Amino acid sequence: LFGSIFKKFGGTKIQTDTKIKKYLESYRFDLALEEIRQSISALDSLINQTEVWKQKSEEKTRTIAALVAGIQQLGYNLAPFMPQTALAIEKQFSRKYIKKAKPLFPRI
Repeated sequence: LFGSIFKKFGGTKIQTDTKIKKYLESYRFDLALEEIRQSISALDSLINQTEVWKQKSEEKTRTIAALVAGIQQLGYNLAPFMPQTALAIEKQFSRKYIKKAKPLFPRI
């Protein structure tokens, strides 16, 4: 179904996570979404554990680069389920300088 799909995000070729690809090919959308949810949780934990806001220059740059790469991968994996949101993530995180943008999922 997805074969060798590649998408260009911020100068890095990203492809669908192999587990998610397997789930999509077998129409196990529930498991694909659970894998995506776990990725979101892992990124959130990384932010909280590293306390990136307290880090110094070089360390902060490395941590933010890892977070951006994770968010780009997340955006790519979300594309089959939320194409507009995936495009918004790509647009926001493929720029050289990332600026604050309108939240994709505002709190209610």
